[in-house]
Order: sequence, then C-alpha cells, then structure tokens
Amino acid sequence: MPQKWARACPWPFFALLLAWAARRLGAGLPQGQAWLAAALALATHIFLDVVTAFGTQAFLPFSDMRLSFEGVFVVDPAFTLTLFVCLLLGYRLPAPAGASRRTFALAGLALMVCYPLAGNALRLNVQHRYEDLLHERLVSYEQVTATPDALSPWYWKILVRHGGELTVTTVELPDMSRPHPSVTLRQVPRQELADRDS
Repeated sequence: MPQKWARACPWPFFALLLAWAARRLGAGLPQGQAWLAAALALATHIFLDVVTAFGTQAFLPFSDMRLSFEGVFVVDPAFTLTLFVCLLLGYRLPAPAGASRRTFALAGLALMVCYPLAGNALRLNVQHRYEDLLHERLVSYEQVTATPDALSPWYWKILVRHGGELTVTTVELPDMSRPHPSVTLRQVPRQELADRDS
C-alpha cells in the first residue's frame, strides 16, 4: 500500500482497529463504546492538528490541501501542559475537595475548543492592527497575513505581500510598532524556475 494511502486510512476504520485491540488487551467496554472512545480520540487528534499554524492534510488521499485554522502555534507549551493537567486530574489523580474528575475532563474539552477560537480571533485582530500601521506609514501592500509564532500570543509572524515580493517579520502584541528583523523574498515565476532546471 502506498505511504500516502497508509497515512490517509479513514479514522473510523483506525478507531475500529483500536477498539478491537483495546478489548483484546482487557478493556472492559462493549465494542460500540470502545469504538466511540477511539473515534473521539482520533477526531480530537485531527482537530488539534488543524487548529495549529502548520495544519494538516486532513483530506488525503482525495486532496493534498493543507487545512489550518491558525489559532495556535505548532507547539504551544501553555496550551499543551494545561490540557495534560486536565487529562491527569480527570482520569488518574484524586480530585481536589469539592471537584469531580468529570469537571476537569469538561474543563479540558472547553479549553481545547475555546483556546484556538480565542487565538484565531486575536490573530485577525493583529492582522487588522498591522494593516492600520502600514496605512499610517504610507506603505503600500496587496495582502497582510498574521500567523501565530513561537511564544504566541505574545509574538506573531507577519507576511506582507506586494507585487512579486513577500516581506516576513515579527511583531509583539503590546507594541506592534517596535521594530524587528525582517526578510524580503522575491517570488520567482514558474517559467523562470523551469528554465533554471533545464
């Protein structure tokens, strides 16, 4: 089986395989419940890939399009560690007085959904604010794109497209006018690349 198809095997079938394996290893769940738990776990994994700036090719093998919600940087320690703590408190550790394990499980689920949504809203805000900054500086552009950078939501990567050039820089959320190093890349036409290869 080609590697592309192996990676893209639909997650409901993977969930069936995981449910079967879990029952063989002694999980005391009916087959339907075991499948549902595995399916939700796999769907959660895909969701957490999609909400990052890198995204994932969620529609393989039918499309190579990379789907990205861009609400979270590829590795967000605060987000990941908080989810992990909620998972531990909801599954293994004794719950503190006055709280139940289910409370922490639901808190983790709420965080998993709300954090990327808040990050995406903040990303759009940063993008609009940088556009306003370019207008104030009388800088012409065709498109401005903001994306989470390492240590977001404090730092954001900004891509400014103008003509055949792409300028990449970083901004800080509190003071977006503070200068940071930038690099300008020139877009090379496909024909020019083909001529170089031949």
